[in-house]
Amino acid sequence: LRPGPPNGESLWRSVDHNPAYRDVIAVLEQQVGTAAADALRLPYSLGDAAAITDLLEDAGFVDVDAVAETATAVFPGSRQMVEAELRGWLPLFDIRLSETQISAVLEASDRTLGKYATPSGEAVFPTAAHVVSARKP
Repeated sequence: LRPGPPNGESLWRSVDHNPAYRDVIAVLEQQVGTAAADALRLPYSLGDAAAITDLLEDAGFVDVDAVAETATAVFPGSRQMVEAELRGWLPLFDIRLSETQISAVLEASDRTLGKYATPSGEAVFPTAAHVVSARKP
């Protein structure tokens, strides 16, 4: 769970609700392989509100609520967004890409993520999560 507003935590919704990351996952699948794509899919794996609610209720929580929220993510550019995943997130799963692989992924992601670029070069895209609240009696 990621810190959310008071009395709540947030969990990413599925990649279908986070299109920029869905696009990066597709590039990883094509350029690097399934293991890298799956590592980036992981944070979005609890994207179903009913599944979250069921898990918490099964764990003994009551007054469980999951509300979908959408915000706008802004990065200096799509390369910074993707490179953070390649150099920061993937190594957590013991996936270390060569500089050649990183360059290929960045070039492919430039083409794929260009639709999120503003005239100033920033990458701006919607990002969605569920804000979840519950209480343990």
